[in-house]
Amino acid sequence: AFISACGVDFCASASAEKEHRKYFKHSDDGTVLDEWADKDSRTALKSRIKETYRLIFRTCQSRGVTMPNMLAMGLGVFLPKVKQKEVKLVYHEAQFELLEESNWGFKFYFLNPAQGTGEALTLLKSGKYNLKVPVVIHGKDVKVLAIQLAQRGHNTSFLNPSDNIAVMQGQMGYWWEVGYGSRYVGEEDFAATSTGLVAHHNVSALFAGSEPHDITQVTEKRAREDEGASPELGEW
Repeated sequence: AFISACGVDFCASASAEKEHRKYFKHSDDGTVLDEWADKDSRTALKSRIKETYRLIFRTCQSRGVTMPNMLAMGLGVFLPKVKQKEVKLVYHEAQFELLEESNWGFKFYFLNPAQGTGEALTLLKSGKYNLKVPVVIHGKDVKVLAIQLAQRGHNTSFLNPSDNIAVMQGQMGYWWEVGYGSRYVGEEDFAATSTGLVAHHNVSALFAGSEPHDITQVTEKRAREDEGASPELGEW
């Protein structure tokens, strides 16, 4: 199952200011401060993220997915200007709390936390979660892992952390037609190296003012940051 979902976008000009004001204090001149807006702001953000993941898990369950492949939704360019570590914790708390509620039909939960690996490991090592399904933390290519699991007969999924505009319009992604170079990330890689577009509704360009580029302009090799393998990655 290929699933497009979006985290909270603290980056795009159309939503960044509104989203920052929902959760963080501002100075008189409008500067975002490194403080929650009020005592309930962190809880409100987690509730919102948790409902997003609940919908993702229910969708996987309805499709019979037993080994979902998740990656770091909302933890890249979507991160806020302040309290980034706290927000990374919020995203992983939401997932682990849901995996305490139910196994959602999963046999294993594969997660590449990328930028949030430290926060994910901190939470899992705390021993505070009574997880209903084994969580496997890894640093591998999520799409490749999903393919390998499917080839072994497992029902798996691939999460594409897309932009909110794309998701609302039923698109698979915001940049896949014009994304190359530094813009060549998850959804571009999926579009360029699979037949997923053949089965996807609405695949036209969304980025205002940009014409679709010929697919040959897409970089042939996805740029990846090699942060090195961590000996702490494993199963909980």
